Parts: sequence; C-alpha cells; structure tokens
Amino acid sequence: MTPETASPKYPQRDPDLFYELARDRLNTQLSMLSAVDDKIGLLVSLGSALLGIHAAVLAVSGALGAVDIVFLILALGAYAFVAFPGFEAYRARYWSVGAKLDRVWADLWTEADDATLKWRVANTTWAYYRQNQAAHEAKGGALRMVFIAVLLQTLLVVLALALVGAGV
Repeated sequence: MTPETASPKYPQRDPDLFYELARDRLNTQLSMLSAVDDKIGLLVSLGSALLGIHAAVLAVSGALGAVDIVFLILALGAYAFVAFPGFEAYRARYWSVGAKLDRVWADLWTEADDATLKWRVANTTWAYYRQNQAAHEAKGGALRMVFIAVLLQTLLVVLALALVGAGV
C-alpha cells in the first residue's frame, strides 16, 4: 500500500501544523541528501587525485623497491575504500519527494473536504520521509568511511614523500 492509497483516520484538527512539519522535514532531508552526494563526489575526486600523486611520488624515487610496492598496495587499498563505498552511496539517486501531483489533482475533484486532502498530503509526505530515512543513514555512513579513507590516503602520500626525501 502506497502512502497515497492509505486511508488512516485523521484527527479533527487543523492539518496545517503537521503538514508544515512533514514538508519541512522532507525538504531538509532531501537537501541533506544532495549535500552528502556533493561531499562524496568531492572526496572520491580527491581520492583519485591522491592516488595519482602517490604514484608520481613513487615514480620520482626511481626504481620501485619493496617499501615502494608496499606503499603502492596500501594506497590502492585505501583508494578502494574511497571508491567502492563512494560509488555505492552516490549511485542511489532516486528519492521519494512527496505527494504525486496527479493524485492530489484527482483528489481535488472528490467530495473530500480541504482539511482531509491536506491531511492526506501531510501523511504522504511523512511516509516518504520515513521511506528515505534508511538510505539517508546509509549515505551518511558511507560518507564517514570515504572521509576516513581519504585521510588515510593523505597520510600515505605524506609518508611516501618523506621516504623519497630520505632516499629510502
């Protein structure tokens, strides 16, 4: 049963308060999802650049020794922890965004009063907010993982630079 077809009983009160809160929560959630996507995209780009810098640092050192190969493997591993969770989180792009306009339009032509129609829209908006919540939390977790992996990549690049500078 979709939120539009649900028919709960509504309180005999003005639906404005609940409608405004549900709409605000959903809009805030959708804005946050967009911001998380932007951050993940930025971090994956940064991780890709760091991997290239790391490879260039090792190339400057001349022939690859055992330490260089270990650092390259660590850098590739760290990049995997940037790219895979980032890609999984970033590709989830479709969200429930609220009541279907064609459904609301059709409901306007029924015998239902305005308060009932607004309660329906508010209830639908709240239901979509709840449907988005699990994916929203998953994206936030992926963002933390990607951020930590980029920090690890940065430390590996700094260590590689220090080793090349020391002639190791």
